[in-house]
Amino acid sequence: MQARRGQRANGHALVPAHSDAKNARNPPPRGRARGREGRWQPPRTNLTASRQVNQLEYIPSVSRSSGIDKDGDSLKDFRMQEAYWEFIDGKLTAVWEEYLNQPVCQNESAKRKRVENQTNVLILFRTSFCTRALRGMLFVNFAKGSYPRAAATNSHCKVRPIDEYHSTHPLFPSRTTSELDISHLIAVYETSLYLSIMFESSVGMLDTTSILSRLVPGMYTAVLQPTQPPQLSSSLPSASPALSSTSTWISPTSSSLLSSPSRPWSPSRPSASLTAILMLLHTLILTHPSQRAYFDTLQSIPERILDRKSEMYGWIRAVARSLGRCDFVEFEKLTRGSDIFEFVTSVGDVKGVDSDLDPKSRLANSKPDSNLNSHSTSVSNSRLHKTVPSEHVLRSQRKPDLPKTALRVLLSRLRAKARDRAWVIFRSAYREMSEEDKLRRWLERYLALESVESASLEKMEECVLGMGKIALDDWMRERERDGHIRRKEGAAGKWVVCKVR
Repeated sequence: MQARRGQRANGHALVPAHSDAKNARNPPPRGRARGREGRWQPPRTNLTASRQVNQLEYIPSVSRSSGIDKDGDSLKDFRMQEAYWEFIDGKLTAVWEEYLNQPVCQNESAKRKRVENQTNVLILFRTSFCTRALRGMLFVNFAKGSYPRAAATNSHCKVRPIDEYHSTHPLFPSRTTSELDISHLIAVYETSLYLSIMFESSVGMLDTTSILSRLVPGMYTAVLQPTQPPQLSSSLPSASPALSSTSTWISPTSSSLLSSPSRPWSPSRPSASLTAILMLLHTLILTHPSQRAYFDTLQSIPERILDRKSEMYGWIRAVARSLGRCDFVEFEKLTRGSDIFEFVTSVGDVKGVDSDLDPKSRLANSKPDSNLNSHSTSVSNSRLHKTVPSEHVLRSQRKPDLPKTALRVLLSRLRAKARDRAWVIFRSAYREMSEEDKLRRWLERYLALESVESASLEKMEECVLGMGKIALDDWMRERERDGHIRRKEGAAGKWVVCKVR
């Protein structure tokens, strides 16, 4: 190609002859030029706010390029991490405000929009953090093969040495090779688990199964010490105060035991036990009325995660037993206002999800470690953790209690499953029913129409998540529209039960 008069060809563009030598040597790239001089550069920090938000939308891209740079290393920049977590925080806060301001009974378009927003938040968690941290960390051969589920499923997920990983990966605190800390990854997985349970999106059900398979027994087994059982009280209300100070943990990269009560960065025992309970409830919901998968899942959970002598284990076994025996009155009693809510409250009070993700509590309770770089601990960790989307970071003043709300949602879904089966059995056993007060009270217990915890249901849980009390009269009218019952002619206050066909 010949240059016009007054211009000369240089590189990929025609540069004016009167331009200075610096611009002539480094001409700006044209289009999507990928030449030596037209290599695409990472996003600048002085971009406008709207342009930054548009670029952050492309980070959860499924491609290896992460939608921003061709090497997929955008999240290695701490400033990019902070901006991205603020971006996720804004998305999540918008979902909470939508939950609180709009009722659950909406038209199809509003419901479709709400579910779409929930799906987008789950995708942000799944593809941007969890998947990338999984590629960078869980496929690293830490603990010398003690992690059983560390098989790479993608061809581009390469197993790298621990030293190389620590020198390049930015998503975790800068630590020496003797202490590869995965507690932060576990805490984010737990937050994503609670959100996937709470949301109505169909992606959430798949995410719940996937996250549970990663956490139990894999991640918890890699961190909890397998030889010495932790000292855990069997009573639920008093189990949490002594957990963090008596648990013994093993480093994922070292065979030496680290029995230090002052280590606040290890995943807490009540958090692991709660995840196991959520996993069992999720299995009961998916396979109801069959319980074969439930027993297989229960057998796969190690005792150091769910103590077989604890009241939590006794509670979940009693719930499954009542379902298997079709004792729906006992099932309703076990799943409403039980002591397990006190245990879940203690998870957040001691060292559960909140303290695992809160950087202030970590730095305040942690002692100086000679193996850590003090500068990287004080600077890098504060940059890394201060924008993680935990309950401490959410801006909404009416944010939900994630662990407790997730448990309530699963219990409400399980009660709905049991209610349908109980009604089928009732229709097969009775020909007619009356509206006497005694029978009405029995039906409310038998059909589990009461709320999960009617004394302390919050506005969001009762009005938006649909976990409030179901009025018996409204429920009977719905069954009448479905053709299950009809009014008895010539008899006031009596119903004829139509047989199951």
